[in-house]
Amino acid sequence: MQLLNNRYAIVKMDHHYEFGKIYLCQDTKSDELVTIQECMGDYDTKISEQIEYDYYLIMGMERPIKPRNFFVVQNRYFFVMQHIESERQRIAATQKIYEMLHKVIDKESIARKSTLPKTLAHTQTPQKKYIPSRERWRELKEKRAKKTEKNITMRIILIFAVIFVGTHLWKYIKTQRVINHCNNAKSYMQKHQYGLALKELASAIEYNERQAAVYYQRGLVYQAMLGKEKLAVQSFSQAIVLDRKNPQAYYQRALLYVSQKNSRLALHDLTKTIQFDRQNSQAYYRRGLVYSQLKGKEMNALNDFSNAIRLAPNKAIFYYQRAILYSKIQAKEKNALRDFTTAIKLGINNFYIYSERAKIYEKKRLHEEALKDLSTALHMDAQADGYYRRGKIYAKQKKYTAAIADFSNAVHVDRKFSKGYMERGDVYYRQKKYDLAIEDWVTAVKTEGQYIRLSSLVSNDFKIEYITKLLEIQAYSKAYLERGNIYCWQRKYELAIDDWIKAAEIDGKYSFYIFLVGDDLAIKYLTKFIELQPRSARAYLDRAKRYHKQNRVLAAIEDWSRVLEIDKYTCYIPEVEKCDAVYYEAMLEYLTKVLKKRPYMEKAYSARGYIYRKQQKYDLALRDFINVPIMQRENAKNIRETLKYVQKMRQFRENVFHSIKKKKDPMQKRLSLEEETYNKAMYLENNDDFKLKFLSKFIEFYPKFVQLYVDRGKIYKGQKKYALAIKDWEKAIELGGAVRELRRWIDGITNK
Repeated sequence: MQLLNNRYAIVKMDHHYEFGKIYLCQDTKSDELVTIQECMGDYDTKISEQIEYDYYLIMGMERPIKPRNFFVVQNRYFFVMQHIESERQRIAATQKIYEMLHKVIDKESIARKSTLPKTLAHTQTPQKKYIPSRERWRELKEKRAKKTEKNITMRIILIFAVIFVGTHLWKYIKTQRVINHCNNAKSYMQKHQYGLALKELASAIEYNERQAAVYYQRGLVYQAMLGKEKLAVQSFSQAIVLDRKNPQAYYQRALLYVSQKNSRLALHDLTKTIQFDRQNSQAYYRRGLVYSQLKGKEMNALNDFSNAIRLAPNKAIFYYQRAILYSKIQAKEKNALRDFTTAIKLGINNFYIYSERAKIYEKKRLHEEALKDLSTALHMDAQADGYYRRGKIYAKQKKYTAAIADFSNAVHVDRKFSKGYMERGDVYYRQKKYDLAIEDWVTAVKTEGQYIRLSSLVSNDFKIEYITKLLEIQAYSKAYLERGNIYCWQRKYELAIDDWIKAAEIDGKYSFYIFLVGDDLAIKYLTKFIELQPRSARAYLDRAKRYHKQNRVLAAIEDWSRVLEIDKYTCYIPEVEKCDAVYYEAMLEYLTKVLKKRPYMEKAYSARGYIYRKQQKYDLALRDFINVPIMQRENAKNIRETLKYVQKMRQFRENVFHSIKKKKDPMQKRLSLEEETYNKAMYLENNDDFKLKFLSKFIEFYPKFVQLYVDRGKIYKGQKKYALAIKDWEKAIELGGAVRELRRWIDGITNK
């Protein structure tokens, strides 16, 4: 290995210039890499020190404490400098050194030429020294000051210029590095090397954290990776924060929200995409897909699909999706057919589009066109559903042989296609091949794993035969229920009860046809069902009705109490008017339990008030009767705003009570309980003191209620309290009562 100055081992020669060579060497003493610059010419040590100083100044480095070496070998000068890794910086620094060397050489040569020899200096005549005047001295001083000021200004300008250029140059360098990293990431992404792509993007973010394009690119990388959807959403969100008007970031994030089934956020992002990019047909298309999956948004979806078609009229998928949406809307079948046909012309040629168009033809009962499309679809892809639908059309046309062939093909393509077995069984039934029909139906149930009801075309006797054979293989609760219902329709109630009990034993299924059965059998079934399902409120209610019908009131009350414990909102209030006085105490106990569970149930107050009144407990009856309007007001708070409710009730109150007598109540469903309560208080028993208390309390609630004043005036007249009667009737006239009739009553009292 060649050594320079017996110390520096030459590793390689970096460059070769006209002024000399640059060597990359290793210092044998310190094992450091150094750069040695060879210079041809007559240079001394001062020049080398100046060059070394300028070199470090240019490179933006602190000058070392120990100066670098300078040596001469075979009349060649060598400068030892610190090695710099960047080749570009090293070349730029070397070129700058050569420029400085030329300047130093030129100055030295000029200085030598201007210096005269000593011999010539002694021969020349001495000149008189020039001494300037004061004015001239001031002028020179001012010129020097101006020159100094100018130099300072130029230096300041130069410093700011260097700072400005350096800042923008650094920004440019960072931008170029970010672009390079992003380009590298794109190339890695195309090769599916996502880890390397993420590393490149991380390096780009280190150079510039405010670059939206970098975060957008990172979002695309995460989007392409499995299980990284959340990180992709975060990256797109960061890109949107840095650039609020970036439609692509909104669009890509919307696609992720769609995959996460977050329709609200997806619609928001797609709307933003359209707002910033009106010509983006894909955004309209995607938003239309989201709208089409929401109830009540079909017209929004149609508008978006239409806008997408307007922007890209040659996109077949846009017509296809709009056609599917048209097919779901009534009276839009023609539009759907037109769009399906256009999509086929534009290039969509698969099973599904012909299958969907065939559905439209089926709705319009164009069976030949539907058969043609289904045949085309099956030629492209032999799917079980296609054979099944074509077989159903053949069955409607009574082409049973072709229908059986298609249903057989359907179950051959998909052995678990239960609908194919069911339809083939129906065709066999029409051909009176009952054994084959039952065999197919049973196979369908085995395939489906649950009971399948037969169509209404099959007779009840044949249904019983099918269910019986099916139950021999496996017990299905729905099958027992179905057979029990058929027995019930045939009035074979005991067989029906047995089947319903078996259904309840399997999974607690309840038969709602129990109302067709007599009381004793119904109670038998309900008792057995309650043993199996002790938390069934419906069974207790039905049994209580049967008990009440048989006048077994205590047993009925016990069942109603059980219902109240299971579900307080299902509790039943019986008609106490039909109840014997013997059961009043038991009924009062039950109603009190109800009101503890549901303190706002006004019907319970009305029923209990009636019993108290029949027991001549007038204070308790009055309290319960008055609670009816109070509870109605309390319940109104949960239904609507109280003020609106009260205003509405006051407006119609008078008409309501007049219409009670005429039986033309426009709000009878809502106010039937008030009618019942009013009748209980006023017309069932002659007790004037109780009636006066009741009417006075009602007047406190409804001070503008005309009928209350009229009725109270009648009672006062019967008690010969004429002044109070006249006062109430005059109040009724003031509120708009029947003037002639009331005046006639007042005049009759006055004349007496």
